[in-house]
Amino acid sequence: MPKMGLFTPAPHKTTHQDAGDDELDVTGLAGGYSDAQASAVAAALIATHAAVAITHGATDAIADQADIATHAALFGLHTKLVLKTADEIVNNSTTQQNDNELLFSVAANEVWWFVLVLRFITAASSSYASKTSFTIPTGGGITRESPSGGSSEADATVAQNLDNTSNQIIRYHRTYLYIGGSSAGTVQLQWAQVTAEAYDHTVKADSFIIAHKLA
Repeated sequence: MPKMGLFTPAPHKTTHQDAGDDELDVTGLAGGYSDAQASAVAAALIATHAAVAITHGATDAIADQADIATHAALFGLHTKLVLKTADEIVNNSTTQQNDNELLFSVAANEVWWFVLVLRFITAASSSYASKTSFTIPTGGGITRESPSGGSSEADATVAQNLDNTSNQIIRYHRTYLYIGGSSAGTVQLQWAQVTAEAYDHTVKADSFIIAHKLA
């Protein structure tokens, strides 16, 4: 007789009659287990299920980690978060300089929409003490929304003068649309003083760019 489970079953009790009314004795039935045997079987089944659960749990955890990594990679491909971590100063210069941190790379023919939040402070008393612009890869174009809102756009490679209040941190907020050409490269913020004067113009840490790839 073949083995079933953990034990070899005993022969069927010969004294039991089919459809009879004789009392059944569990220990005499084929495959009947003693209490110790039943406990051993139960323990083995519990251990087996526990091992399977651990295996499934580990497999699920690995799959979850892979999903997280995949989503993070996809997020990085389509969204760029650029945070300025240190103050940067210009003094007595109207020459547009590259910001050390507020920039991001683009591939050929990509389209990006992004928002720039620029925090700056200056001692100048003039209404327009600061100016900003962007440089972009050859063949591309970049526009900013009109300060008055609405549907009009302005070329963001041309410097824009920013409103100023002396000795107060000003927060400038503007959205931009970059439409790439055949060249890859960098979308780079530049800034300077409107009029060269011997005072510090500081672009503050925690200025940032959030860019979303559209195509």
